[in-house]
Amino acid sequence: MKWTRGFWASRFETCRNDTIPTLGRIMEGNEHSQFLHNFRIAAGLEEGRHRGPPWNDGEFYKWLEAAAARCTR
Repeated sequence: MKWTRGFWASRFETCRNDTIPTLGRIMEGNEHSQFLHNFRIAAGLEEGRHRGPPWNDGEFYKWLEAAAARCTR
């Protein structure tokens, strides 16, 4: 199902075009926490230790799923 007009179409468009990219920029940095950096450490791509609350990993997974869905539309 795809929303093509009305309230929900507008909300989904905002999420797709604004929210997901903005969260991506936040998660790449380390000002708020080290969302993406933690995964680079776990993959052995960077050195360091896990930082931030343990639930940040779940938040990163949710963002990654949304970003992947955005690319398939």
